Amino acid sequence: NKIDRITSSDKGLVISNRNLNRIGRLEKYAFSKNERSGQKELRIQPAEASEAAFESGKNFIALVGSRRRKRELGDNSDVSSRSGSSDEESGNHYRSIKGKAKRSEGPPDRDMKYATDSATSDDGWRRMVSPDEATKQRSIQLSRLVHTQPTNVDAWLDSISHQDDLLRLSTGGTRQTSTDAEKRSIADVKLSMYEKALEKLDGDERVERVVLGMMEEGSKIWDTKKLGSRWRSVLEEYPSFIRLWTKYLDFQQTNFITFQYEECRTIFFDCLKVLSLVSTSNVSSFKIEDDIDRVRIYVLLRLTLFMRESGYVEHAVGLWQGILEFNFFRPKDSGLLPNHARKRKSDQDYLYSFEEFWESEVPRVGEEGAKGWETWTNNGGITAPPRTDASNNLVHEEQIFAGWVRCERRRALQSRNTARTMDEVEENDPFRVILFPDIRDYLFYTANARLQIYLLNAFLAFCRLPSLSSDNAGSQVQGWRKDSLIMNDPLEQSDSFISHWYTKASDAKDLHKFDAGDRGTKPEQTNDANRKSPFNCPVRCFSISADSLFSAKGDWFSVLDAWASSYEGDNGPVERTWIRRVLRTLVDVGAGGDDLAEYYLAYEWVNDSASARKTTKSLLKKHPTSLRLYNTYALIEARAGNKPAVDHVLSTAINMSKTIAEPAQHDTIILWRTLLWECLTIGDHESALKRLLTFPETTIIQDPVPSNPQPAKFSSDSSVAALLKVHRALTDGREYMLSLGRIDHAVLYAECLALLAYLSQHIDISAALEVFRQTSSLLAARNLATSPSNELLHQAKAKFLHHHVTHTSYFKPALIRSELAESIQLFPNNTIFLSLYAWNEARFRIDDRVRSIMRDVVLQDNQDTIIGWYFSIWTELHRGIDMGSNSHSVRATFEKAIDSQSGRSNAGLWKLYLLFEHHQGELQRAKNVFYRGMRGCPWVKGFYMLAFTHLRD
Repeated sequence: NKIDRITSSDKGLVISNRNLNRIGRLEKYAFSKNERSGQKELRIQPAEASEAAFESGKNFIALVGSRRRKRELGDNSDVSSRSGSSDEESGNHYRSIKGKAKRSEGPPDRDMKYATDSATSDDGWRRMVSPDEATKQRSIQLSRLVHTQPTNVDAWLDSISHQDDLLRLSTGGTRQTSTDAEKRSIADVKLSMYEKALEKLDGDERVERVVLGMMEEGSKIWDTKKLGSRWRSVLEEYPSFIRLWTKYLDFQQTNFITFQYEECRTIFFDCLKVLSLVSTSNVSSFKIEDDIDRVRIYVLLRLTLFMRESGYVEHAVGLWQGILEFNFFRPKDSGLLPNHARKRKSDQDYLYSFEEFWESEVPRVGEEGAKGWETWTNNGGITAPPRTDASNNLVHEEQIFAGWVRCERRRALQSRNTARTMDEVEENDPFRVILFPDIRDYLFYTANARLQIYLLNAFLAFCRLPSLSSDNAGSQVQGWRKDSLIMNDPLEQSDSFISHWYTKASDAKDLHKFDAGDRGTKPEQTNDANRKSPFNCPVRCFSISADSLFSAKGDWFSVLDAWASSYEGDNGPVERTWIRRVLRTLVDVGAGGDDLAEYYLAYEWVNDSASARKTTKSLLKKHPTSLRLYNTYALIEARAGNKPAVDHVLSTAINMSKTIAEPAQHDTIILWRTLLWECLTIGDHESALKRLLTFPETTIIQDPVPSNPQPAKFSSDSSVAALLKVHRALTDGREYMLSLGRIDHAVLYAECLALLAYLSQHIDISAALEVFRQTSSLLAARNLATSPSNELLHQAKAKFLHHHVTHTSYFKPALIRSELAESIQLFPNNTIFLSLYAWNEARFRIDDRVRSIMRDVVLQDNQDTIIGWYFSIWTELHRGIDMGSNSHSVRATFEKAIDSQSGRSNAGLWKLYLLFEHHQGELQRAKNVFYRGMRGCPWVKGFYMLAFTHLRD
């Protein structure tokens, strides 16, 4: 911050931030000081058109004008012709009959003129220059556009959005946030514009975007009763607008005054019913039926999370059992379909068969001994034996509340599995038994492979697990990261894991030590800031790859290790053994292909590393040509520390790849990439380059593991011809994968190409970065600049930058900063880029760039997400008092987060805020946060339970 010398006066000083976008400010006139001293600025006098045309034919450039040149040469032959010119041009001649020559008012140089001359000045030379002229002109253009094209939806929305710029213009742009009065006034203006737009767009399908914007602005100024009435009226008028229904779900779920569980669940059911009707009719706001199915899956995910967070976990689990059985274990027996011509008749037959399967109470997916619906249809099954809940009477009169909390938690854990009619459950709870009518109306089927991947990702999100590494689900799964009602992980995480949020990084006992000193970095480059690991942020939000699934602790970002440490033992929201059985059963029937098989093996390795190798070998016997499974097996051996086995598996698979079919051969690049990074991880650059030079032959001869890894050497073995050959092969592979549309494989080729440039040019980071930039440009040319594939490319670049920093003696932090900032601009919610950026900036204590990039990029107005707020709070908690962080700054960050649209109804964020105040010893503040959080998250049982565990006097 600094004193604003423009807006300050003798009445007071104005403090401004130099990083703010100065929209609406008047810039200081640069030449005002000269004018006060009597000096005037000059501008070049433009030449006349005739003179310019005459001089353009010459073969030289004159430094003075032609008329002035003639006067200086003494051409006085025609004084009378010059006397007719203006005084400004020639002045009075000393022999003129007009008398004594007077001092000219113009400048001495006749080719110049005064810039402040009123007759010649323009807007660019006024005393006060307004940079807001473009904003005003934009407002005029948009107003004209909506009048000339009243049915242009984009013009209406741009004009409405432009009102925020006009508000900043009117306030001078010196404040970061608007006051409540300004927010209400601008919302009122926008509402009137939305209503005008609806009058012009009546009956248009594109009106959905306008209605959504109108209801969002209305929520800022309408009371709850009026807002609910308007929601009901717009849904009656536009019943087929799907996204309107999903926003209505947000309103009903977060409305504290009118919230009731049964009523909210009914609205979810009504939304699914509308989706079903729209998918079978011609009236739809989506052009493709698959989009409707994606929304249906999203609503299903929201519904089951809502059920579990409200305390009805058995209903949510039973619903997912029904959905998975109905879609992935569907019988193929044609006897179930007596009439193939009519789809509804066949669906009804399937429902009758599934009802018999469900009511038979045989083990269902995820339960021990489950065989699946199809197996039961063909061979029948045995009903699961009755179960009895363990005794749970832990309430004592001396500590009634503490005992009741323990009892309630135990019962909640027991409720994670659905009960049968013959089971003996605690207190004969009728909600524990899930009958077929409880799930019948929520069932649907999709045969589309892409939608099945989407459905599997929704199931994983329900289990708080990361998504699959495949890009088949598209950008919709990326949108779930930004949804504050889905990305709610801290709500169900254990207290011991949450405590890491409030533990200073320097005092945490379980931080992975930054091992730069063990890898050859010079001691003077290793300070306290460097030793803090960048992998400790508990928020994980990035595209999943084999790197993050099988990452070793302290080497790279790991998603499953972070998930496993989030819950004490098996006390997570879903039972771990139940998830293992579900994934194994799905892999056995081929659901998800290699993507799910790789994911399951990573999950198995985290939970039971001893059985992971056996499971991998058994899957390889069933799929002997799957190169993805061979790569997974090599990664498991690598994490077990068996380096010879890694080389043997990878070399065998690469040599074998020439004998398999063409489509499967494309996965060979995955093996090569793993082979290179396994060498680079231990600092063996020479072996990495040597093996990379054999890429064109696709044949590897195993070398013994070096005892002393050496940097890459450019010797005769790595001749220029060999390097050019490898470079050409990798470049051709990248282009070929791009032409086939296999973008993820093209990214792997680009990564290997960058490593080739890095290793062959004496660890030259600039050559490798150029490869990444070139590939990113190729993706941007295909409209994939913000796609998951380009995110994987930037993550590969980030890993390369981290490797370079930790394995070289000298590097430029400014280069690391600029590269990571570029990635953050494209993917502002990627915690890999944010964590590495903060880690790189930890060594600097002058300019706090982390706060700047969070404020200006990640948490921009109307673009902030719950991920950005989580990370902002994490960095503020771990910044340290020497960097300007204290309890007040942390509290201010929390207040901004819960005041945002993305954070006000996020129960995990409210929980963190409450526990922060509790950790500070501010019990009254914690109680105030609790009451406010109740109003923002009325459905969350877990948040209510905090009153009994943390807020008792």
